[in-house]
Amino acid sequence: IFVEMFYFITFLYLIHYRYYKENHLDSSNELKGFHESFMLWDKMFKKNFILENKLLISDMIASEELLFIVKAYYLSNKSTVSVGNYGYNYRRLNDNSITKSKRMVLYPNYEFHSWNLVDNWINNNDIPHAYRQIVNLRKVLSFSYALSIINPIFEKRFLEEIKKYIPLTTKDEIQEIAKKLNYEKNILDFFKKYDLDVFSNVSEKKSMIYGPDWSKSNEYQSLLSESLKSEYNLYSTGFSPKQFNIEYLKEKRKSCDVLHLHWLHAFYNVSEVSSVEGFIKAVKYAKSIGYTILVTIHNIFPHESGYNEELVHKRVQQEVYDISDCILVHSKPVKNQVIDLFNINSTKVYVTPHGLYPIKYELNAKNRNMAKEKIGYDDNDFVASIVGRIRQYKGIDLALSEFQNFQKKNTLSAKLIIAGFPDDKKIDESIKKATKYNSSIKYIDREITDIELAEILLASDVCLLPYEKGTTSGVAYLSLSYRTPMITSNIECFDEFSEKGFSLKVDHKNINTALEYLCNAYFSNSLNTIFGNLNEKDSINSYRWDYIVKSEPYKTIFS
Repeated sequence: IFVEMFYFITFLYLIHYRYYKENHLDSSNELKGFHESFMLWDKMFKKNFILENKLLISDMIASEELLFIVKAYYLSNKSTVSVGNYGYNYRRLNDNSITKSKRMVLYPNYEFHSWNLVDNWINNNDIPHAYRQIVNLRKVLSFSYALSIINPIFEKRFLEEIKKYIPLTTKDEIQEIAKKLNYEKNILDFFKKYDLDVFSNVSEKKSMIYGPDWSKSNEYQSLLSESLKSEYNLYSTGFSPKQFNIEYLKEKRKSCDVLHLHWLHAFYNVSEVSSVEGFIKAVKYAKSIGYTILVTIHNIFPHESGYNEELVHKRVQQEVYDISDCILVHSKPVKNQVIDLFNINSTKVYVTPHGLYPIKYELNAKNRNMAKEKIGYDDNDFVASIVGRIRQYKGIDLALSEFQNFQKKNTLSAKLIIAGFPDDKKIDESIKKATKYNSSIKYIDREITDIELAEILLASDVCLLPYEKGTTSGVAYLSLSYRTPMITSNIECFDEFSEKGFSLKVDHKNINTALEYLCNAYFSNSLNTIFGNLNEKDSINSYRWDYIVKSEPYKTIFS
């Protein structure tokens, strides 16, 4: 009995009760969106709330729920916190826990990756300043916890990274919100312990803002940002067209040196003079307060713009290009076009490749066969594909007709898969009509997930890019990433792919002939011989991101 009482008393002594500070999840609260727990496992959510708000867990080894929770706290209208109910025994330091097996062993890159996701979400939405302050406080608390468990060999490096990252928020702002939420002592102790009284200074290291941030639909900007961070320790923050104004530029100038503009037409309404003038004024203001201005030209004019609209776009571009420090294009023909069209000094126009995309599957015969089977095909099928949003300038109608012409004179089994969201209803209807009478044509008329896209490109023996116009194509670089051969139309931006042996470049009337040639090559096992360069590492090195960011102009601007 005495032994049992001893163990029972010891058990009571070891119990640790966790008392949360006051929560602020009520929608009527001015501090709405803060609760001490930023973990996922101690919460329940309605399924519809998760689906409607597209709340997802990030693919990381730790802090993977951070964006989910930040969004959920902000978007929820009704929340309840259960207090006084104890019954969860949390063994944080057991051998199998993430804390012990990952956080205490590895360098915490995931901290910055997770918070960058949050930054991008905030910058792409009209999130009020009050909630931005709450998120900023949460960042510091998160870094404080990470430092408390980090492997000592990483502490110095991690602190230096924190110092470069935190200038995006001033120390004074963090202290202000910390006081309101009863965290002032925690924050002051943190600053003092790690000697971090430098948060309000402009970072000595260059940092960049870029927009419009369309990284959710195209990984290009994220891949560039990650590569610049890896090579130059550069921090990048994306912003939405709604954010871009003089006030935003003035605030960000405290910590950012470089303004990187991409699709200019997204920043103004081409039919409103005030909108056009406002954008030009904001860019000129950025130049006047010391930003280095980069512009990447993905397309010279918006694809579906008419003549009068192009006149306005040309005027905006001329104003912006004239004051830009550096203009980036993805091919030599486009560089020549831009210099001629806008009369730009050629010394500030650089050709920088688009860059490969990360692949979702290892490139081998087993996975290619798996992909074909999953889509409903097999080795006895020659598969051609058209992927990406269904838009007029891509020449899809013509390619569809050419595939049917090819089928009429070829008895070998050939399939065509078209996958993408139908922006153009007329083309959408023509594809559906073709599939109704031709079982060899498959049509997926919706947004395609990254995994589905990977499987389609793996399953494809050739990718069709019959574009009628354009200055670059993300699909071409996706195909290159998956080493999928291409048939491209006879426009200049595809020159490099045919010159390097990655594609057959033909005029529109010869697509069916090219399909016949490659189909016969497939069934005679000579397709790999025709496109041998696709599998040569040296031939694709120039498209690797680590190679791209070491070239000019990045080297001069960021090193």
